[in-house]
Amino acid sequence: MDLTEKIQATIDKYFDAFDRGSADKVLGLFSSTATVEDPVGSKVQTGSEELLKFYSGAMSMQCKITSTGPARIVENEAAFPFHGVVQLPDKILEFDCIDVMTFDMDGKILTMRAFWGPVNTNYVTR
Repeated sequence: MDLTEKIQATIDKYFDAFDRGSADKVLGLFSSTATVEDPVGSKVQTGSEELLKFYSGAMSMQCKITSTGPARIVENEAAFPFHGVVQLPDKILEFDCIDVMTFDMDGKILTMRAFWGPVNTNYVTR
């Protein structure tokens, strides 16, 4: 399997882990020293412990993501669009995002930056 195929497989597993609501499965896709900046401009989460806490929080809010287009993969980097839905206590947050990731030669995620913000969000009252 070449690197492009490994990266695409990791991206597919990322969506599957969210579909299953499994922070542990998401964490297993990252290198032990990976960083996550979600959204861009927020505090960068570093290492397995911080990433597990971050993704466990997302899963506790039943965050679901759905691909809205193909991944663009060049060398060891990828960008892909998706639509997200988060269940907040009194409303639902919907957002459109583009994740940009770098990968090691085994297809593990080294960095993840999520591009979304107020212009890409919509709150729906229950």
